Amino acid sequence: MRSSYIRLAQAYTPSIRFVGGKHHHAPHAAQILAHPCAEKGLLPNSSDCLPAGEFLKKLRPFKVVPYKTKAAPKSDSRYEFRDRPLQEGELTNFSDLPARFRFKGISESEAEAINGGGAY
Repeated sequence: MRSSYIRLAQAYTPSIRFVGGKHHHAPHAAQILAHPCAEKGLLPNSSDCLPAGEFLKKLRPFKVVPYKTKAAPKSDSRYEFRDRPLQEGELTNFSDLPARFRFKGISESEAEAINGGGAY
């Protein structure tokens, strides 16, 4: 008679399966290359490259220019405000809502639980 732990003993096989083979990384070049998005192949720390301090000195402060329109904007009558009396079921303020729809404040027990660090 064979023990159950011997029958169940087997090599561990992970249940996750990876698609594809191993990822091979290209070795880094020994020389410094220009970034693919750099203008005219500009290399970092080259003579054509400006230091950050010099670049920031040449920046001008942001200037707000007023926007001027030549023609008056067209008014769309669908979105124009019209003063009208309230209809049935409409309210002007949240405080006019019935009591069951109003915001209920925090009770003393809730305030103590919050100030005490939460539920125990």
